[in-house]
Amino acid sequence: MTRWERLVKAAKWAVTVTEKAMNRSMLEICIRDSIETSRRNEPLEQKAAERLFAVGEYEKLVEEFVETLKKKHPTDHSDMNKMNMYKPKPDDGPGPDRNLSPDDAVIRERDQLLEEVNSLETSYCELFKRYEKLRLASIEIKQVFYFLNFLALCVSYVFFFFLR
Repeated sequence: MTRWERLVKAAKWAVTVTEKAMNRSMLEICIRDSIETSRRNEPLEQKAAERLFAVGEYEKLVEEFVETLKKKHPTDHSDMNKMNMYKPKPDDGPGPDRNLSPDDAVIRERDQLLEEVNSLETSYCELFKRYEKLRLASIEIKQVFYFLNFLALCVSYVFFFFLR
């Protein structure tokens, strides 16, 4: 066997060993990262669940408040006309002649809070997407670094053993 054939054989062996080690190390890195990510995301998931629970409780409270207002003020047709008088036009705001009814104020506040919750949810979602992109980029950089280190080690072994 010539020197060149030994070098080719050693290079092929180094590539197969490198591929096996990369697969093993990539699996270990993925498992380690998934465990670490789930550990880091646990408090965030708990906070999100608490916020959802708080929003649900707030909606129940608003519904109870509306029901008690309706029970206190039973409506007939004359009351319905009064209620319609309270409703502002879409382009007009409340003024000295027009006041918002308690139901409209509660509904408007609920809608405003829902918009805020949706806004927070979208910003959290965007932040999470950016975090995931950065995390994946760092994983790829680590993998390339490990691969290059391992490849350098294999090449040094090849030169040490076969080219003495």
